[in-house]
Amino acid sequence: MIAHDVKVFGLIYVVAIAVAFLPANLAAPRWLAAVVLVGLYIRYVAAHLGAEASGSAELPGPLRFRRLDPGSAGQLVLRAGIVSFEVAIALAAIIAGAVVFVSQVEVIAHAIGLDEMLLSLVVAPIATELPEKLNSVIWIGRGKDTLALGNITGAMVFQAAIPTSIALLFASSQWSIESGSWVAFASAVVAIASTAVIFGPMVRTGRLHGRGLLVGGAFYLAQLILIVASLGDLVAA
Repeated sequence: MIAHDVKVFGLIYVVAIAVAFLPANLAAPRWLAAVVLVGLYIRYVAAHLGAEASGSAELPGPLRFRRLDPGSAGQLVLRAGIVSFEVAIALAAIIAGAVVFVSQVEVIAHAIGLDEMLLSLVVAPIATELPEKLNSVIWIGRGKDTLALGNITGAMVFQAAIPTSIALLFASSQWSIESGSWVAFASAVVAIASTAVIFGPMVRTGRLHGRGLLVGGAFYLAQLILIVASLGDLVAA
């Protein structure tokens, strides 16, 4: 399924970047692209839910809110009501944290005189993705490499589909490659290029070596250099 994740991510990213080349005043194609991306993500989730579980999968730990369900006392039971409640609480916490995070990025950017987008390109991945990827580190330490990679590729598909769809629907005029946004879309190209280089051989051969993952660091360094260079251009202007 990891190879499937990479293929879906590549398709979603290509569609998202392609519509950015359209004139900024054309909203309808961007809305259509958003619908396509959401449809691809729904199909992706359905494919995973329909796949057979691995025989080596371990049982999950007890739910945090299991005491709210008397029927699960002393049992390792996954009940839809409690699971949905936990997901709702987690989603509310994520939304609240995102609101605070975005507002503070704006405050910091204004305080130090930096462009908000450029600052977010550096800070947002570290603040949002790095803590999540610690789950992958923990799983690798337990010998569960498939879970670790699935956490990464699953997040890639979600980030490419859902946040992008929201932007295409509610900020369609800004989803365009122009003088003020070329750095953001160049970063997107860096992301898809790194995915192709790292996971492309795995899709062809069915194997992924740990050394290949280290190439991602070089691509991230290239993105940082790109952002610093664009900051220099802003200062010069």
